[in-house]
Amino acid sequence: KEALAAFDAALGLNPSDPEAWLDAARARKALGQETRARKMLDHALRLDPDHAEARWLKAEEALED
Repeated sequence: KEALAAFDAALGLNPSDPEAWLDAARARKALGQETRARKMLDHALRLDPDHAEARWLKAEEALED
């Protein structure tokens, strides 16, 4: 929970940083919060549609479904 609070704080400080959204998505996914993680990943891709790592994670997610 402390990690999530730290990621949420980072998002509050820089909400336009796709890397912050990606990190927060990873943390949520690791804790089993799949729906929230997916939304955060989608937001990261809206901010930077060419973000290679976010695109990779999105592709992995599609393969898991």
